[in-house]
Amino acid sequence: MKILQLLALCACIFVFIGCTNYGKKYSPDKTHEVYYKGDGVDEATASKLFDFLKANSYFVADHGATVQINKVKDTFHLSFVYDEKMVDADREAKFMSFGGQIDRNVFGGAPMTIKLCDENMKMFKNIGYVRPSGE
Repeated sequence: MKILQLLALCACIFVFIGCTNYGKKYSPDKTHEVYYKGDGVDEATASKLFDFLKANSYFVADHGATVQINKVKDTFHLSFVYDEKMVDADREAKFMSFGGQIDRNVFGGAPMTIKLCDENMKMFKNIGYVRPSGE
């Protein structure tokens, strides 16, 4: 009986770990995080995104923020942890515009989508496909 309980506990732990696999974490400071995973996404990509977000005032000193890059085939999926109560049509448009700048400057114009997520990376808003700025 104890073996069954131990196996059940191990299974729960593996399910929990699998559900919280946000990817590898890149965080050169204490308040901002870029998680990255997927086809060919590495720390250099996470660092480039981090630097872009910091240079464009998304990552600011007095406010923590988390972003995730997940690449599947040729498409980058960029997820921002955000407060759902702060999202309206104007904010969505700003994310779309900012996403175009990110796509051009960080991902070289590759196909990209933007999603807004809660603190557990559960998507609550799919902003959708983003065109690189200048198109």
